[in-house]
Amino acid sequence: MYSEATFSVIGFISKTEVKTLAGDKKIAIISIANNINGKENKETKTRETRASFTQITIWKDYIISGIERGFIAKGKYVMARGCFEHKQYEKDGIKKYTTEFIAKSIDIMERKAD
Repeated sequence: MYSEATFSVIGFISKTEVKTLAGDKKIAIISIANNINGKENKETKTRETRASFTQITIWKDYIISGIERGFIAKGKYVMARGCFEHKQYEKDGIKKYTTEFIAKSIDIMERKAD
C-alpha cells in the first residue's frame, strides 16, 4: 500500500526564484501568501488577520517553464498541490528540523469579485 502526506495551498504568489543546479537541472522556489483569521474582537465585531507565507519547492520542468515565461508570477492567485517531507540536519552541533513542500501541480485561479 502506498501513501504520502499531501498539501493544498491557495493564495497569491509573493515571490518566485529559479536556480540552475549542476547538470543544468533547474529548481524553483515560490512563496504563496494567504491570510489567517484570528480571534474576533467582541467589542468592534472585527476579526484580526495576519499574513502567512508558504515556501514551495518545484522540480517539475513544465511548472518551472511557466515561471520563466511569466505565466506563474508575483500577484497571481494560485492553488499549489503536492507532497511534503520532514527533514532534519545539523548546524553548529544543533539538530534542526524543517518541512519541505514540493509542488506536483500549480493551477492559476480566478478570484471572484466581492
